[in-house]
Amino acid sequence: MNLAVSYTFVLTTYVVFNLIFGLSSTMPVHSSYQIKVFFPEERDALMQIRDSVSSTLDLHGNWTGPPCNQNLGRWAGIICSNWHVVGLVLEGIQLTGSLPPTFLQNISFLANLSFRNNSIYGPLPNLSNLVSLESVFFSYNRFTGPIPSEYIELPNLKQLELQQNYLDGEIPPFDQPTLTLFQCVL
Repeated sequence: MNLAVSYTFVLTTYVVFNLIFGLSSTMPVHSSYQIKVFFPEERDALMQIRDSVSSTLDLHGNWTGPPCNQNLGRWAGIICSNWHVVGLVLEGIQLTGSLPPTFLQNISFLANLSFRNNSIYGPLPNLSNLVSLESVFFSYNRFTGPIPSEYIELPNLKQLELQQNYLDGEIPPFDQPTLTLFQCVL
């Protein structure tokens, strides 16, 4: 009986020892990697959106913790790649409110942006410095005012939808060679 207890103790000690030292050798690398891949400025920018609009989708309950887990978006409407937010797609969820003017500036890897088919009002947001932006869909909302002239400086813009809003003023000269879709009615 003592031999069986001793064998179990030795085996358990061996397993626990290997688990502790096996995991501890990778923990510092993993922990420091986790810290490096969390981009609080992206999260803070998204929280500005969450706090400035209301919706049928519970953004306050869903948008908690880091928005990205490697290539997976943890939050509703968020698309991620390499731990960065690359897409923000909040379509048809009855978003109501005005967007903060420069909330997107810290989401520098953003490629796709869609607030299509909501009730967002106020001026169109500032998109300057978003050089990765390819698609912008703001159609079917209640945006007002002119189309910001910095939209013509987006080097990778392929699609821009602004129709069915309350925009006014001149349409800037969208002559980017990358632009394949532009829809706007003033």
